[in-house]
Amino acid sequence: MKFTPNDIFFVSSSCKLVKGAKRSVIIDYGRGEVQVIPNEYYDLVQDINRKKVTNSLEAVDEDSKGSFLQFIEYMLINEYGFLTENIALFPEISTAFDDDQIFIKDAIIELDEAVFEEEDFTSLLFQINEMRCNEVQLRVASDTNITFVQKVLQIVKQTNILFVEMYLANAGTITKDEWHAIFKDNSMLSHVHIYSAPENKSLEFRLQTANFYPIEIGKINYRTINFKEGCCGVISFDALDFSDMNTHLLHQRHNGCLFKKLTIDKMGNIKNCPKMTKTYGNFKEKRIQDVIQQKSYQKLWNVKKDDIAICKDCEFRYNCSDCRAFTQNTDDDHSKPLKCGYNPYTNEWTEWSINPLKTLITEF
Repeated sequence: MKFTPNDIFFVSSSCKLVKGAKRSVIIDYGRGEVQVIPNEYYDLVQDINRKKVTNSLEAVDEDSKGSFLQFIEYMLINEYGFLTENIALFPEISTAFDDDQIFIKDAIIELDEAVFEEEDFTSLLFQINEMRCNEVQLRVASDTNITFVQKVLQIVKQTNILFVEMYLANAGTITKDEWHAIFKDNSMLSHVHIYSAPENKSLEFRLQTANFYPIEIGKINYRTINFKEGCCGVISFDALDFSDMNTHLLHQRHNGCLFKKLTIDKMGNIKNCPKMTKTYGNFKEKRIQDVIQQKSYQKLWNVKKDDIAICKDCEFRYNCSDCRAFTQNTDDDHSKPLKCGYNPYTNEWTEWSINPLKTLITEF
């Protein structure tokens, strides 16, 4: 491969390189792809990025020049990197992360029809709405019925909340046609997750429009596991997120799971996470906005992956949401997630549930 004297190599703005204990990764967020590379090539990219190739090549010893050129070609062919003679035309992408205007990013509300109070729920949603929260999960532990589902969604429609997911303990008696009507009438509802189903499957609901392809208006995911078991804290390769650069930037600064998250249990108690036992009062007695501004509530918001034992050496750390509810050492806020089976020192995935601590800690 030949270069002009003025050719400057630069990494694509859609790509991020992350170094782990034994290997590194190139993450192409534009395509949602990840490629593994040796750590030596990660170091090489740091040395040559946004510099003239010929100058970098001169600094490489003769025995390594062949590998150097092969790697540059690999980066160019896969469009992880490009060449230019005018680097000023390709400024580095901003890594600023400003969401100070949002007090809560997402909220989880647990509901049980047996103790549900419409007036309290309405008050709760308006408090959440005032904190500019756009995403809400509704977790219904009682038997599913269409009357209750519709009542809850009608109250949500009175707010500015843009995205709603529902988690239901069972399928109940709601028919497929009734679900189609629910999705059609509630544009903020995107996904429904139904537990204790006879099989794992998904159903997509579409709306036919004149002269256009059908528009997807909602999706139901059926899961065989029970509602209490859930998937909280389980970290697997399939659960990693390689699709969003903003998530990468968030995980570099804050905790991917708990930062600006709010949970309200079915009795109205304010919590960081549904699986955590600590509460910070009740929204019926305290303003949520006052509670979430307390240092004790925000304690775990900034426990980022670079601070967590073992995770800080993982090449996938900025693609992992983390978990502070289930950790290997319950007395250490910076302990590795219990339900993660990845070893960054061997680059092997194992089933987390074979961990001998699993039964003891999850029961505790």
